Amino acid sequence: MNFQQVRGGRKLRQLVMESKSSQRYPVPSSAGAAIAICVEFLQRYQDCIALLANDTDGTTIGEAASVHVTRVAVVALRHIWPEILSSPLPDEEAAAKSDGLGRATDWVKRQFVRPPEEPEVERDYRRFLGMDREAFTSIVSKYFAERRDELHKLERFAELQKIKRPDIVWLSENFQLPWMGSLDGLAQASVRVAWIGSRNLENPHGYGDAAAGDIKLDTHITPFPFVLTLLGLLEEPTYLINAHMYFPWNFDLERYAVTCMLCIAFFEAAKKVRSPQAGKLCVLQYDAIKPISEVAGNGNAAEHFYKRLATTVDAIVYNSNVPSYHTFLEGALGRRIPAAHLYRTQPIRPERLVAKQRRRPYVPHKELHVGCVTVQLADFGEPSRDSLAINMKRFIGAPGVRFHYYCEPERESILRLKREAPREFLDNIEFHPIIRDPRSLVAELEQYHLGITMFDPEVFARAIAGARNRFYSDALTAYVESTVATSWLVYGSAGLPVATNRGCLGINMFIPESCVLRLTLSELPNLAERVFRSDHQATMDEAERNRSKLAKPDVSDFVTKIVGRPRGAAPPGVADGRQP
Repeated sequence: MNFQQVRGGRKLRQLVMESKSSQRYPVPSSAGAAIAICVEFLQRYQDCIALLANDTDGTTIGEAASVHVTRVAVVALRHIWPEILSSPLPDEEAAAKSDGLGRATDWVKRQFVRPPEEPEVERDYRRFLGMDREAFTSIVSKYFAERRDELHKLERFAELQKIKRPDIVWLSENFQLPWMGSLDGLAQASVRVAWIGSRNLENPHGYGDAAAGDIKLDTHITPFPFVLTLLGLLEEPTYLINAHMYFPWNFDLERYAVTCMLCIAFFEAAKKVRSPQAGKLCVLQYDAIKPISEVAGNGNAAEHFYKRLATTVDAIVYNSNVPSYHTFLEGALGRRIPAAHLYRTQPIRPERLVAKQRRRPYVPHKELHVGCVTVQLADFGEPSRDSLAINMKRFIGAPGVRFHYYCEPERESILRLKREAPREFLDNIEFHPIIRDPRSLVAELEQYHLGITMFDPEVFARAIAGARNRFYSDALTAYVESTVATSWLVYGSAGLPVATNRGCLGINMFIPESCVLRLTLSELPNLAERVFRSDHQATMDEAERNRSKLAKPDVSDFVTKIVGRPRGAAPPGVADGRQP
């Protein structure tokens, strides 16, 4: 393949020629499109940082952001593509070679041995903002020249997908276990999916990371620049990009602004080099907006770049928020934004998997078996969950409670909990390993009487008050009201009533109010007594009847609006006899 064969139209070929004319390193001819889109990404990201840096009067972003976020943005670049900041430029190399050893030594010291008064992030910030298109082209062309094998692997994957014709190419640094139900629903709807990631699936880490064996579809693991490159090599499918995961926001408002900046540069670069006939570019919002606990600035940067992202993409796909959030967003923007929903619903247990679990005997005041499949005991560093651990422990220690916690039993935080927790707590809790298969998990939970997921609303209240930005405050309020936790859907699929926070209205789209036990953290220690005083058997019976509504993940909204296929229509290639 050469770059002339890459579908990119006149616009792409022009950018490729510009890149090739100034590149100083030999690269495969097929790398032309890769260089073009990556250089465009770097320039767009540079423009975002420059906007922050130049807004010293605070008219657009805010003075605080111009000082702090710019530096975080450079940290993010180092995270996803460190070679951009460490590779010497051509004129620097030439100077080092022509001026002798002494000058070369001085140059090395000047560029790579930072003086005490200039921290590393400051040096990287200065160098990156000083680079022009020619500098980017030189560094990028060298990058791909040194990674020919990786580029060829990507090309082979792209050629294979042109034959298989996926409807969706899913991009994310890693793959999350809660997406498995969505994949199942898409497969049932004959939607063909390929997945591209940047993290090694053979060694998953994190509470919800999937492993290689969990994902039953075509996958390709490659560094971030090659993820961007794929958009120029394979244009026909629609891309679903969970770009927020390429740089962790760590519950920090300024870092979240940077994740939005990365997304913007990603999408704007792709749209600049791709042909008008290319598939859609959609952002997958795992959360509609990121909840935070640390507020360093005034939130103006987060607002600016979040709104810009929403108007840059072809469509927003919500993964965990009901339509009321999008209604808010359109109202705040004053315009229509294409959107669809792909909820993390979990399929119920098929009869062929296992016989139905016999529900354990429910004995008021003696036997209340509670299942929990999400972080609740400060075992994973999640700010909105960790602070509720003391109240959760009091609930677990209450008479009659039998708490089944699905976690990482060998995690140090869990081992410490086992060593230090009071006896009444340890007597009432059983630690189980995470069940990765969604059907098996649902089958496991069928035996219990209640599922529980709580969060600390104080974290959100502090973020709303501390942001000092009306849009972000309102957005976070809408987020809490509209959110749909994956665990709720898991419990509902298993036929369990759900105990969760008051004010979370999104749950009622899937689980009737009669099956929801709403409470605050103040009420949590007394939850068991509340259950025992109620007709909980009737509540369980209603939850069991409701589970049939969740038996099959509903992906019709996504298929219709994003894939572009009417509900019930066969995918291309099926009607004319070709295999999907």
